[in-house]
Amino acid sequence: TYMAMHMGEGAVDGQAFLTGPSAFEMHSHQGSNHELIPGYRISFKEGQRNGVFYYGHSGDYRGNDSTMMFLPEYDFGFFVTYTGDNDTFYREFINLLFDEAFPRQTEEVAVLDLPVDDLSAYAGTYTNFRYDEATPMQMVFPLMGQFEVEAREDGRIALSSPSFFFSGGTAIYAPVSETLFRRVGQGGDGGIPELLVDYLVFHEDENGDFVALSTSVQNHSITLTRIPFWKSTSNFMVLMAFAAGGMLLIVLTSLAVAIYRALRGRKSQLSAPN
Repeated sequence: TYMAMHMGEGAVDGQAFLTGPSAFEMHSHQGSNHELIPGYRISFKEGQRNGVFYYGHSGDYRGNDSTMMFLPEYDFGFFVTYTGDNDTFYREFINLLFDEAFPRQTEEVAVLDLPVDDLSAYAGTYTNFRYDEATPMQMVFPLMGQFEVEAREDGRIALSSPSFFFSGGTAIYAPVSETLFRRVGQGGDGGIPELLVDYLVFHEDENGDFVALSTSVQNHSITLTRIPFWKSTSNFMVLMAFAAGGMLLIVLTSLAVAIYRALRGRKSQLSAPN
C-alpha cells in the first residue's frame, strides 16, 4: 500500500495520503554532483544501471537488510527484505534484475585521446570522508572507503577499491572531456566497482589540480577527496604491521621478564638456609 501510494501520486484507491504537489515534490530530482550522475529526491536516492534511472532507499541493521526501489517510467517497483547480515545480496538482486529486464544497449562513446602522462594528473588515492565530527571514526572511516585511480597506457583510467570495506574488481573509464570520464568496461568481477554508474566527474581546485571525484555507487551518490599517498590503505597496512610487531615484541619481552623473575625467585627459595 505504501509503494502504491507513492506510485499513485500520493493516493491509493482514491484515498489521498499526500497532496498532489507534495507527492510531485518528493519524487522530483533535487540535485546531484553532475547532470549525468544520479543524485537525490526527498527521502529517496537515485540510481542508474544500463541507462535506466530509478530511485528508492536501502537499509541494513543487525539481523535485517532491505531495499525498496521505484521505476516510475515503467510503472514498476519492488521491495526486498530478509533476515541476516548480508547487505550485498540486495545489491546483487538489483543488478541481476536490471541486467535481465533492461540489458544494456550498444552505445557509441566519443572519447578523448590523452597520453598516459596527461592521465597521471588524475591518478591517486581518493576517499570518502563520511564522518566530519571529531570522533575516532573520522580517522578510521577514510581507510574503509578508499579508491585508487591509475593511469593506463591505452588512454584509460582504472578505478579500483583495495580498502577494508569496499574490495575487489576494477572499473575502466575513458575521458570524454577534461573532467568527465565514461565507463567503458571492467577488469575482473566482484566487489564495489561493479556497482559504480557510468560516469566519473573530477573536480579541480583554483590551481587546476584534480582534488576530488564524484560518482554514484548504485543508489548512493558520493564525492571522494584526494588524499596524500602516505594516508593510503596500503601504507596504513604497513603501519599496522609495524604496530602489531611492536605489540608482539612488548608481549614477548614482558613474558620473558616475568619468566626470569619467577625463575630467579624460585632459585632464591631453593638456596635459602632452612
